[in-house]
Amino acid sequence: MKIVIPPSYVIFTWYLLFIAGIVPYNPFWWLVIALVVVILTTLEMMYYRNDFRLILMFIVMNVFIKIIPVYHLYSQKVQNIDWKNDLLPGFVLMVVYVAFLTNGTFSLAIIEKFWKKIQYNIQHNKPISPIISYLYRSLNISSNR
Repeated sequence: MKIVIPPSYVIFTWYLLFIAGIVPYNPFWWLVIALVVVILTTLEMMYYRNDFRLILMFIVMNVFIKIIPVYHLYSQKVQNIDWKNDLLPGFVLMVVYVAFLTNGTFSLAIIEKFWKKIQYNIQHNKPISPIISYLYRSLNISSNR
């Protein structure tokens, strides 16, 4: 089975490459979009009454991979972007990401399967990311209700 790397990790890696000066394209708005998704996911986790520790881990993880990068880019005044130089490369990155996941077939079935797994895990009080899954196993936390 192929390991699916969440898009958030790809965007965070892009941020690290940008601040290291390796890539010139600013991921600010992609991080903002990902942050909106995180907020909605957190609300969904609360709606389904997920374990507080699970929600807390999710929030803490996202503080590091989304909130701090957004704040850093915003405070450095590097949020001024244009379509051609920043948003378009992000779209290209996402196309490459989907191509990687689907072995070049561009079938969105694996993306749909990934999304359904996230929804299932939220509804059944289970970790929704590889990092949180690792922490749950490492800390020997049970996600049973």
